[in-house]
Amino acid sequence: MIGSLIALAVLIASLVIYWNQPGYRGTTWWWLELGGVVLAIAAMWMDAFRYRANWIAWTLSNCFSAPLFLHGKLWGPFWTIFVYQALNVYGWIVWTREQRDLRAPRPDVEFASDSGVSAAAQHGAMA
Repeated sequence: MIGSLIALAVLIASLVIYWNQPGYRGTTWWWLELGGVVLAIAAMWMDAFRYRANWIAWTLSNCFSAPLFLHGKLWGPFWTIFVYQALNVYGWIVWTREQRDLRAPRPDVEFASDSGVSAAAQHGAMA
């Protein structure tokens, strides 16, 4: 809860700081940056609470950020987005597979050592 409040405070502070920047507020670039930041904060929040939708929020945040980095000729962050997105897809697959495995029914198998009866006694009882 405290982390969520801190993230909200940082978002509000950023909006206040950038709001009066001449020639930037309300432009397409401003909205892309705002969308990328809001989605990244939402993705981190959803990840903390194990919501699978965090993967979608990360993907959308990457989509909002890519044009900004390309326009600003920030080549390192731009190409890093593709690495992050590949890890994002891989993480989605692993997480989905693990959740499916956890929900799969497990066979109810009882071993001889678990029941307190020795294998020799079981064999003798079967004969």
